[in-house]
Amino acid sequence: MEKHDTLLVSSASAEHRAHLREVLGERFNLLEAEHISQMLLLLRQNISCIAALVLDISQQEEIEHPILKKQENTALLRRIPVIVISKDDNPLTLNRAFGMGAADVIPIGYDPYAMLHRIENIVDLHLHKQYLETMVQEQAMELRQASNAMVDALSSIIEYRSVESGQHILRIRHFTKILLEEVVRCCPEYGLTEEMISVICSASALHDIGKIAIPDSVLLKPGMLTAEERELMKTH
Repeated sequence: MEKHDTLLVSSASAEHRAHLREVLGERFNLLEAEHISQMLLLLRQNISCIAALVLDISQQEEIEHPILKKQENTALLRRIPVIVISKDDNPLTLNRAFGMGAADVIPIGYDPYAMLHRIENIVDLHLHKQYLETMVQEQAMELRQASNAMVDALSSIIEYRSVESGQHILRIRHFTKILLEEVVRCCPEYGLTEEMISVICSASALHDIGKIAIPDSVLLKPGMLTAEERELMKTH
């Protein structure tokens, strides 16, 4: 996992940047920005190591800067916790900050020791959340691989038992994929994703799985089936 040990401090006030540097500098590596555009540039360039953004809105109304509302910038900011530093903690400031997705709001005059530990806690929680998400994704991938292996194995069994079914299963998977891709093109309202298409195509390969339970005397019978045998074949 990449090392997230840097805070990006954005403040128009040199005095506030110096104060935050003094409070946070011994615990974190720091990057400093004087305005929003510089902050976004540094964020894009260093997103792999930035643990959190400390955004000071004490000097100007940067929290509602139009550039922050652009889709690509809001997506970037969602990747890390944003800690807002303000003049005070009045309800209006809190509502605006939390409305933009801030993880916490801390007054600039807050006790330095307490400020450091609040920021450390937020960073630790975010990193733990990232670790859990990564672990879940890895486990999901392992399950998908195991599921695909099982589907392939079952398909092979069907193919082995019935020569006719082998190419049939392959064709069904291909046709299903073609049809679903057409649905994506013509009917986006269904919201089909590549992952969903992959799952459905894999499932389609099992539509004849019941043939495994049909006796060879019926499944491989060269001639016409009797009425009783047809009923047995229907159970597949």
